[in-house]
Amino acid sequence: MKEIYLNNKIIAYSYEYIPMYSKNDILDRVNLMIANQNWVTSDAYMFSKTPKEIEDIYSFCSEKCNEISKNKNEFKLHKWISVLRSNPVQPMELNVENKQPTYHNHLSMAQLGNKKIPSYSFVYYFQMPDNLNGIYGNILFKDMDGNVLNYLPKENEVLVFNSNLSHAPIHSPDSTKNRIVIAGDFIISNDKKIKTLIWKN
Repeated sequence: MKEIYLNNKIIAYSYEYIPMYSKNDILDRVNLMIANQNWVTSDAYMFSKTPKEIEDIYSFCSEKCNEISKNKNEFKLHKWISVLRSNPVQPMELNVENKQPTYHNHLSMAQLGNKKIPSYSFVYYFQMPDNLNGIYGNILFKDMDGNVLNYLPKENEVLVFNSNLSHAPIHSPDSTKNRIVIAGDFIISNDKKIKTLIWKN
């Protein structure tokens, strides 16, 4: 486990995980899930029943969320697969005022979608883009003071962070591979006394 800091505060935890199924098996399943949701125009593909090829990934991520939160209660997961396409290149969502990457956090998204409020969010980097230059392929994290961290994840890396942490994935226009992540929100049944990790010193 590795702690990731921004402005001398822990904002995320990083783990390495090697899945039980082969990369080809998982990729075949991911492509099938995408094909079965051909109406989706965003980069996120939701599902309720977890395919067997990625069950162990979600089990690992849930375990780490439980450890971080010291959770003893029941929990639920909101699950999805996100694909940033390279061919054709998926346009990057920019702020219309300053042309900077558009940040989001999963707490606000849950509130807007009238969904249960998550405590933690996690991302497993199944496939990373290639031919990276500058900050292509990075994820940007921004704290409440406006401080920004550029972070380049690796394949088979899991990031766990507080759901109210603003972040923005950076596209990779020169890549020959899609960026594919297996992600989720960790929702604790009774999280009123759970400490957040974003402002931990």
